[in-house]
Amino acid sequence: VMIGRGFLRRPGLIRELRGGEAASPAELEQFHDRLLEAYIRDLSPKDAMFRMKELWAYMKDSFPGADRYVKKLLKTKEIMAYRTAASELFREYDENG
Repeated sequence: VMIGRGFLRRPGLIRELRGGEAASPAELEQFHDRLLEAYIRDLSPKDAMFRMKELWAYMKDSFPGADRYVKKLLKTKEIMAYRTAASELFREYDENG
């Protein structure tokens, strides 16, 4: 069974397959932040940011109506701007679902 891309799109997929709920906004943010920190630890911050931007090709579907936030995030050129844009997206999604 191949679930790699499915897991990137929906980090709570295994739980969902077992009858549980989809990942909450807080869980998605935690997944994102932990992955970003791991990339920064192993790569340069700029390379980590580019890897995370690739992730958004999959994760954006978890945030319906957040296209402008994802677009802003994908346009960032510095890691701090990326972090800010990601925080805004998660905050907006958490508040408005």
